[in-house]
Amino acid sequence: MRCLWIDYAKAIGIILVVYGHVARGLFGAGMPIDEFSYKITDSIIYSFHMPLFFFLSGLFFYNSLIKRDWKRFLANKIDTIVYIYILWALLQGTIEVLLSHWTNAGATFPQVFSLLWHPRSQFWFLYALFFIILVAIPTYIKTPPKYFLLIFIISSVAYLLKPNLNNTLISSYLAEFFCFFAMGIYFETIQAWVYKHLKIIFPLSLLTFLIAQYIFHGVYGLSYMLGGITTWGLAIISILFITTFCMTLAHFKIPYLSTIGACSMGIYLAHMLTGSGMRIFLTKILHISNIPINLVVGCVFGVLLPILLMKLSPKLKLEFLFAIPEKFSVERWYQHRSQTAT
Repeated sequence: MRCLWIDYAKAIGIILVVYGHVARGLFGAGMPIDEFSYKITDSIIYSFHMPLFFFLSGLFFYNSLIKRDWKRFLANKIDTIVYIYILWALLQGTIEVLLSHWTNAGATFPQVFSLLWHPRSQFWFLYALFFIILVAIPTYIKTPPKYFLLIFIISSVAYLLKPNLNNTLISSYLAEFFCFFAMGIYFETIQAWVYKHLKIIFPLSLLTFLIAQYIFHGVYGLSYMLGGITTWGLAIISILFITTFCMTLAHFKIPYLSTIGACSMGIYLAHMLTGSGMRIFLTKILHISNIPINLVVGCVFGVLLPILLMKLSPKLKLEFLFAIPEKFSVERWYQHRSQTAT
């Protein structure tokens, strides 16, 4: 059974992802977009939207882990993360190479095929998430929930110490995002308490969010790339606001929003092709340089076309784009092997 507030949070997060990439595409293409408003909006969005997705990914992690053999759990993540990552990184990368004369930054096949050690474009999230899960499995498998807050605190210290670490790509991802994943795991244990006090927590989180974003961006003119305790705190405050807002919003059924949330992974995978494709169509073919039109059309098609593709994929025999075929499933192979062994 799906959780409505989580679908709403995913929907808000993925809409911000699509908007951010569409706006960055227009700015990178040299379109006449106001640089000041663009940079502030971009920094506000990027200050929390990807930490939000790591937080949401952590919510169901522990319960899923303890309900099954950890090896089967890992096999499932290979099916749902690694397979999807490799498939879409190759698919999008190949299209970008073939259409490189139309895009802002030309891609090459050596860049595309370096996906195992250098993720490209939006797929870095799946790459980072898998390695975070690899670390989280031994960290949590024997750990009682009473220590989850401590793990969140320790991982937050790692975030703050990141500039002083000798970072590789993987350790950099772990230092920057594990704390938000751990926050999701801990939040699941206090979710009922938050629900109980939502009428107080939500307005406080809204007020804190507005004040923090205003001080960070409006008063001091800082950027999300700053790092340190300020960006950590801003991300935490923003995640709590989005969470409590969506919990409040879950009292109402909003089918379109819940559909977007349920399809957020498909949108994440395909929106760069559809959103960028609309920018190219509008600017190169129709010669429309109007910024609001490009933003609206790019975001609408960036969200709706991937949903349409997901809905039509069974009829078009394209289910493999969003889920590993059963005959290639690592989890299915592991289950069969376990049953045979017993």
